[in-house]
Amino acid sequence: MGFCPENIDSQSVIYSMGIGEDVSWDEALIARKNVTIHGFDPTPRAIEYAKNRKLENFIVHPIGVSSKNGYMDFFTPINPSHVSHSLIKKNNTKYSIKVKIKSIDSIMDELNHKKIDILKMDIEGSEYEVIPDMLEKKIFPHQLLIEFHHRFDSFTIKNTTDIIDELIYYSYKISYISKNKQEFAFIRTTE
Repeated sequence: MGFCPENIDSQSVIYSMGIGEDVSWDEALIARKNVTIHGFDPTPRAIEYAKNRKLENFIVHPIGVSSKNGYMDFFTPINPSHVSHSLIKKNNTKYSIKVKIKSIDSIMDELNHKKIDILKMDIEGSEYEVIPDMLEKKIFPHQLLIEFHHRFDSFTIKNTTDIIDELIYYSYKISYISKNKQEFAFIRTTE
């Protein structure tokens, strides 16, 4: 996922939401810039995976992100070999687990962060709720790396373009789009 490494140093605040079973981006950034990354994922397999990696400077927070705080159902993937759970119920989903969730502003308050330099987000459809909430609360990470899930039945390309339009309204510029048009990187042009 594309991002701009300039102005990133060991003091930068970096959130990686949705760990899954791949922390290669996080590992590379830690090695390259000696940063600390806060990883968020309430999925039991993701938590176990991240802890077993024993990464220095990678702090695992076993919580999900939403626009509110509390506990919610986290739906298991239809295919048991997949790791990604979701707060969004998909067709044929039969099982869920209760997980702790927090809003981005609550997470920032708890960690005593006044700003976010990079927010990487692969949160299985919750981005359509989280991003508008974040913008409404005037939380503007300098860089946003987002995987959009308009491939889910619950969302459409229009849901994604509406979020992109809102980000552009708040002075974000697109700096990267993946070939499959699901992963986007944004940089905020004003502070």
